[in-house]
Amino acid sequence: MELKSWFMTLLTAALLLTGGQDPARNPARPMRVVTQVSIQTPDAWVIRYHRQEKMGKVLNYLRHTDPWDPPARNPGSSEPVVRITVSLSDGSQVHYAQWGTEYLRKGQGPWMKIHPERGLRLWLILAAVPGDSVTGPGLPATPAPGSPPGPDHPV
Repeated sequence: MELKSWFMTLLTAALLLTGGQDPARNPARPMRVVTQVSIQTPDAWVIRYHRQEKMGKVLNYLRHTDPWDPPARNPGSSEPVVRITVSLSDGSQVHYAQWGTEYLRKGQGPWMKIHPERGLRLWLILAAVPGDSVTGPGLPATPAPGSPPGPDHPV
């Protein structure tokens, strides 16, 4: 009786872990990791982060910025927009846009309201965390001081 009970417990655990599906017929999707975060400012500067601790600051900002209702009117393009691109290890990208300090959207989704104090944090991150590589109007890609070369600035 003890062996049968142990076997049923093991079978139940396996079903819970696989979601009731046969792992041989539905292999787990490979884990994707963030390989780069790029931020394009309204004045055409592009800041790229490759280091985990730097990417983490922007990813935490996105993760903890809690947008809610769409605005009563579409913000349009009257206010400068910051574009954030999160590049993943499988080659895919996730795009975000922030309008001023008041609205955020993911991909082509609707603009959503954010708290202006929270929206200001993106600008504070950009001011405090130097990019691993930076490009600007008329400038070639150059690494930030003290940073190793990134994909845009080979050795």
